[in-house]
Amino acid sequence: MNNITSTPVPEAGPVALYDPESAAERLKEIGMKVSGRWLRDGVNHDEFPHTRAGRKLFFSDAHLAAIQEMKSHDNGVKPNRRKSRTSCPKPRSRALSSV
Repeated sequence: MNNITSTPVPEAGPVALYDPESAAERLKEIGMKVSGRWLRDGVNHDEFPHTRAGRKLFFSDAHLAAIQEMKSHDNGVKPNRRKSRTSCPKPRSRALSSV
């Protein structure tokens, strides 16, 4: 006989899930100025916790709290981005275009 004992797992109640626009509204209620697009971008860059159901994107209250915590630690410094070209490209050599 197996003498395996298991501890009971407490049942969790239903979890509220919000689409990006509703989640942005919830965050605006606590003073964060964000948009649904900003939340989607954060998910696409693997920065924000989220849940996917099929192709739909959802956020729980725990996800929103984590995002708020991440945003509060953000010092406003953006990551290094590729800089645009400031000078004109070099002209092509005429030797290549001889016919």
